[in-house]
Amino acid sequence: DEGWAFYAGSLTGEDGASNGKLLWELANKRCADFGTCGDDGKATANTKALLYANLGRDKILAAECDSARDELNIIVQQMTIPVVQGMLKYAFKADSANGEGSCSDGDCPKEWAEGWAFAAAVLPQIDACDSTVAATIVSNLDVANSAPMTDGFAALKTAVESTYTCLGISCGDVGAFQSTAGIYT
Repeated sequence: DEGWAFYAGSLTGEDGASNGKLLWELANKRCADFGTCGDDGKATANTKALLYANLGRDKILAAECDSARDELNIIVQQMTIPVVQGMLKYAFKADSANGEGSCSDGDCPKEWAEGWAFAAAVLPQIDACDSTVAATIVSNLDVANSAPMTDGFAALKTAVESTYTCLGISCGDVGAFQSTAGIYT
């Protein structure tokens, strides 16, 4: 229960419908951006994380602690999804070669910083999967660089997608960044 409280936070309410500040809310925001909301409007990643948190809790209460590790691993995978989505959203927006982003004039410090914040959160996991991909992320999103997204969004996205299997997630889990205008590639 305490672990779930750190995921959902106290502001989401009992039904998860209120605006919170932690991963639950982030996943619900990003699911709308990436087409990964369930029929109930909540992020599929949240629904799965809650399911496995409850299963893990039940195993722990039944003194099956060793087997609860499986649920923990699935929860970590689900927690990774909105962070990857956030990184991709702001990488897209920070790409100056992208006319549909926010950086067409080369001045997008907010988008660049947000991309780097999400990247920094998931970078250790990606580095454990593929250090070359981690280096690509750093060279494109680190705010210490002279400019963001020098390799372009498509190259970064392709590199990140190559780590999905290792991260325990899929393209379907992450979805595709989109708006009412369509899907951005």
